[in-house]
Amino acid sequence: SSFGDIRMGSLHSSPETQDQQKHSAAITGRSDLNGCRVTWHRSLSEVPKGPMVLIAHELYDALPVHQLQKTEVGWCEHVVDVAKDDQAAHFQMKLAKGPSLIANVMKNARLGQNKTQQEDLESLEVCPDAWTLTQDIARRLERHAGAALVMDYGYQGPVGDTLQAIRAHEFVDLLDQPGSADLSAYVDFGAIQAAVMNTPGNVECTDVVTQSTLLHSLGITSRLEALAKDAKEDEIQQLMSQYERLVGVGEIVNDNGEIFHGMGESYKAVAIMSKNVGVLPGFSN
Repeated sequence: SSFGDIRMGSLHSSPETQDQQKHSAAITGRSDLNGCRVTWHRSLSEVPKGPMVLIAHELYDALPVHQLQKTEVGWCEHVVDVAKDDQAAHFQMKLAKGPSLIANVMKNARLGQNKTQQEDLESLEVCPDAWTLTQDIARRLERHAGAALVMDYGYQGPVGDTLQAIRAHEFVDLLDQPGSADLSAYVDFGAIQAAVMNTPGNVECTDVVTQSTLLHSLGITSRLEALAKDAKEDEIQQLMSQYERLVGVGEIVNDNGEIFHGMGESYKAVAIMSKNVGVLPGFSN
């Protein structure tokens, strides 16, 4: 096996998260799964030079966004303010009194000269950190051959009001007990593509595809059949439930009566790669 020659790097900006992953995965320098060397890094710049395959799964949705709203005086940003004394929460969301320079810069960076979008849209979420991260990835792939796969829930974009807070698998108010809930926003895949196209160098980006399209192109049906061949009845039911969750659409009820939402279309994928890599499996370009 050649796995021993491969180094697997895990990117986490938080030292606490790194420590948790190290202990929960019981990894001490090499993966228990395939023997790969494992290292942890706080940023992409710390990753050793050389060819790279990067997987960003549910990463972009956790990056901070700015929410802009079209008003009679222009595009204004939603901001956090101190709540009134008679309110239970300590903070509240409010709309800035007028357009700001940063709001106009972000709006123009995402929409450009597209007058139709500027006229039709009432709200817009922009993520400068996503643009920066994407260009960092593209510059890395320009210097060292490789590819990056981005998978997340999102839209082709532009994206409107999607910022949400989840605690214990339930949606809660964005400002309810700050720090106790996971904040996420739908990913603007069109912005990722635009960031790559605006990065000079020998790098390109694929079309955006749904998770269902990608997994079927990669042979998930054949994989399911192979796993089910020698499986017991209850194991087959579990496999089918997992399959439907990954590639299904809308609300799905499994054999146990459990209701879940299929990820087949809500989750999407895009790849960034060096131009000499060629066509990537699962993508048309």
